[in-house]
Amino acid sequence: MAGKKTPVGFFTATRKPEASEIGYWVDPQFWGRSIAGHMIPQGVSLLADQGATAFIARALRNNTGSLKLLERYGFTTQGTDAEDLVTLALRIAPNTYRSADSEVSEDGL
Repeated sequence: MAGKKTPVGFFTATRKPEASEIGYWVDPQFWGRSIAGHMIPQGVSLLADQGATAFIARALRNNTGSLKLLERYGFTTQGTDAEDLVTLALRIAPNTYRSADSEVSEDGL
């Protein structure tokens, strides 16, 4: 059906005192289409627009695709827990996170 829009994934964020914890999921039949690669920077950018400067994400150690994707967007590994969940973190200066490929200040410089 022309014009029909069907959700293929989601992005979630929980604001906590220490950081905003993000998460995302993409339907496996849509993997490899850069959907999560769009969700992460757009979600972080929206949260940054609301004043968030610290972010946490978690992924299973064997989910190398997700770990590499988070690292591409600036997240760094903080550790792994007993359940093999890897915690990654990102800190940004206020009003600087605007796109997946670059950080741009509020005045566009």
